Amino acid sequence: ELYPAHARDDIEEVARLCEHDLHEAAQRAGRLGIGSCGHQEALDTLFRALDALEGRLAGRDHLRGGELTLADVHVWVSLVQLDTVHRWHLDATAVHRIAGYRRLWAYARRLAALPAVGSHLDLDGIARRHHARCRGREAAGAAVQIVEWAAHL
Repeated sequence: ELYPAHARDDIEEVARLCEHDLHEAAQRAGRLGIGSCGHQEALDTLFRALDALEGRLAGRDHLRGGELTLADVHVWVSLVQLDTVHRWHLDATAVHRIAGYRRLWAYARRLAALPAVGSHLDLDGIARRHHARCRGREAAGAAVQIVEWAAHL
């Protein structure tokens, strides 16, 4: 069960972290014209979230230890979005720093290799949806791919 009763508060906390501190912060950091202060604040939020997740995975296979839960799914989806969507709008320095979370990206690759998880990864669909909505210029970070997702499917 991905949403066990004893873990629901923790799962919801991880979902909020993914939505606000990963997804929204990455979007803000990639926006043109927000100013250097707003850009740095967004990156600081993003890196604090990545630090927290990296720390939670120390000595663990999953966020809650040995069991795969919805928290892992939330994080995996957020990492896929970070690499396949948000990195296109971040500068190369930020993308290289994001790629430096070795434990977190190894975890993402392990989850992608699970048929129950990786079979839902539609890279072409993600690219189509992103490019249909994206109106901004892609930044220098665009060329730096973090994970070769297709290799793990």
